[in-house]
Amino acid sequence: MSRIRLSLTAMAHGGEAIGRYQGKVIFVPYALPGENAVVEIVQEKPKYARATLINLVTRSSRRVEPRCPHFGDCGGCQWQHVSYPAQLQFKSSIVSSQLRRVGQFAKPPLRAIVEARDPWGYRNVAHLVVGDGRLGYQAANSHRVVPVSQCPILTPPLERLLTDFELDFPDLAEMTLRAGVNTGDLLAALRVRGHVWPALEIDQPISCVLMARDTPPVVVCGNDFLTEEVGGIRYHISPDSFFQINTLQAAVLVDLVSEALSL
Repeated sequence: MSRIRLSLTAMAHGGEAIGRYQGKVIFVPYALPGENAVVEIVQEKPKYARATLINLVTRSSRRVEPRCPHFGDCGGCQWQHVSYPAQLQFKSSIVSSQLRRVGQFAKPPLRAIVEARDPWGYRNVAHLVVGDGRLGYQAANSHRVVPVSQCPILTPPLERLLTDFELDFPDLAEMTLRAGVNTGDLLAALRVRGHVWPALEIDQPISCVLMARDTPPVVVCGNDFLTEEVGGIRYHISPDSFFQINTLQAAVLVDLVSEALSL
């Protein structure tokens, strides 16, 4: 592994900063354009390399202190070190670059990004795994489990569930927590390794479903779905189904499409 000094000049999809060294593109997580850094090469390919950030020689004015204490170890977030206005600018630039390079647009027809009302406390689902008997998220590019004590991007009811959840079930492999932001519904889906069902005590209104391989879901309490309402439409969301993770922004998308269609 070699260490080099690198000037970062742009951002890539996924939140990695980009620099060039001896004609090769270098991707560096948790760095920012305009920064000069000492990095260590950890993966080398013919046309590019990946590196880890060792220390910053110069810092960008767009850098902020991450709100989450697990940021940088947990693999769930990539942008918390970037101010939110700068995130919007970088992401717009990334989309524009992709449209020019891949879509062959000379002047990509981009509108301004519709920013979120709040970039924190928005996520309505959490996919958690078990490691050493503790719930957490997987580390970036790894199967290692990072136990988490808090997650500030989760909607508040889910973060309370995460911090209050007590785990004593050896056969639990994964757990998905979902929240209906506009309905107040909560759903916990527990994936188990075998077919031994646990005894559960739940002291708040929540639906709970057990899921095992090759076996239909077993409803422990409540329903095998939660409800959410967006744009005046009520949805039934099953444990494994896709739904936009940011309910408030999903409503914005519905409004924009409705306006464009003149329904």
